[in-house]
Amino acid sequence: MNAVVSESDRLFAQIALKWGWTTDEVINNASHVQQHKDPGKPLSQILLEYEVLTEEQVGHILQRQREIAQQRMQASARFHNPPVNPGVVRATFPGGGGLDFAAGKGGGVAVAMGPSPNPDADPLIGQTLGGCLIQAKIGGGAMANVYLARHETLRRDVVVKVLTRESASKERTVRRFFREARAAARMEHPNLVMVHDVGTRDESTHYMVMQYVDGEDLEKFVQRRGRVGFEEATRIVISVAQALAVAHASQVVHRDVKAENILITQDGKVKLTDFGLAKDYTVESMTYEGAFVGTPLYMAHEIGRIERIDGRADIFSLGMVFYYLVTGTQGFREFTGIEILKGEAHTRLRDPREPFPEIPSRVRRVLGMMLEKHRDQRYPDCEALIRELEALLRDLPLTAPEETFWDRDTDSGRLPEQAGDAPSDVFAVSDPEDMASPALVLAVAVAIVLVFVLIIVFLLLLM
Repeated sequence: MNAVVSESDRLFAQIALKWGWTTDEVINNASHVQQHKDPGKPLSQILLEYEVLTEEQVGHILQRQREIAQQRMQASARFHNPPVNPGVVRATFPGGGGLDFAAGKGGGVAVAMGPSPNPDADPLIGQTLGGCLIQAKIGGGAMANVYLARHETLRRDVVVKVLTRESASKERTVRRFFREARAAARMEHPNLVMVHDVGTRDESTHYMVMQYVDGEDLEKFVQRRGRVGFEEATRIVISVAQALAVAHASQVVHRDVKAENILITQDGKVKLTDFGLAKDYTVESMTYEGAFVGTPLYMAHEIGRIERIDGRADIFSLGMVFYYLVTGTQGFREFTGIEILKGEAHTRLRDPREPFPEIPSRVRRVLGMMLEKHRDQRYPDCEALIRELEALLRDLPLTAPEETFWDRDTDSGRLPEQAGDAPSDVFAVSDPEDMASPALVLAVAVAIVLVFVLIIVFLLLLM
């Protein structure tokens, strides 16, 4: 990362590296392009244009930059005068860990500053969108802001999600936003957050009206309470699996199942939300082959390696949620992003009974099958998973094998894929196990060289 010059770009690169979304070599190459071709273009834009990062990933990083800047401003506000030697700013990241950013000259850290976080200054507050009176801003990020509103006709509280001005200027982002709304709107289930309406005002204000859930997300729930009892954890996972089963039946793969996207209401109901990264197989693809989408701490091994993922990727992510509930720890927290993306973390995930030997072996068996690195060894669909979880609660026989991947010495215990296990195009490409042998690659290379030589000889004869 030595080639990065701008402090803002350096911070962006540090965050991307910390989250394991790129490598030092890629950052240096992008900086070389920036310095020699587009000196005025931000590093984030170059990484986006070369499809190193997705729009969602860039948005998350820019949001973190703003949060770091706000932390800096809040710390400075405690003093009437800036400190002579400000030292360093500590920035924390999802899943633990942090980065120390040395203060620059004059005590400042140059980052990309966003709009004022003061909700009172938000021009949408007090206005009406889709028949909803905007009352307060309750959240937001680089892509969209979230507001609490009152539906004037239905006379009930709702949530209105509005694309930011920058996101609204990007056709691809707008298409993805409406795709999320349509995918969520055609699914109805008690464990899904409902979408009531979607629309556009003044050509640039794109909004989505959703059900208001009075509660907290599962991440805050676990942070507040700690480990969850096995029976309660199982019931929560069943509720999410039932929501996913409805999505999968509608040919929608969520692709971002995580604790933060699972809500617990005041009366204990469970709701799955945020289909912003969902893959809808009833419409054309908007994600390039090999793209990594989702949250690394919950990501299945096949994401970004095969062209067509399916519901088993959501089952893996739900398994990581289950693991988090019964252990109180995010399983991939101790690994780097690169180790997760390479699949190394998937075989080295700590056995939950090491720190907590009281975890029942039956829970461990179900967890082990949900978290198999190779999807053909997981539960085939959410219906099968729900039956298994219900059998777990009723102390009935399980289909999960006694031996889990925690009992195998290496990753060599993979079962061979059986014919008919999945559509033929599901396993197309990029998994290293599906690549051609070295001998075949060498033969093809030699053939290409020979053809090239023959063309040159032919051209010389014509001269």
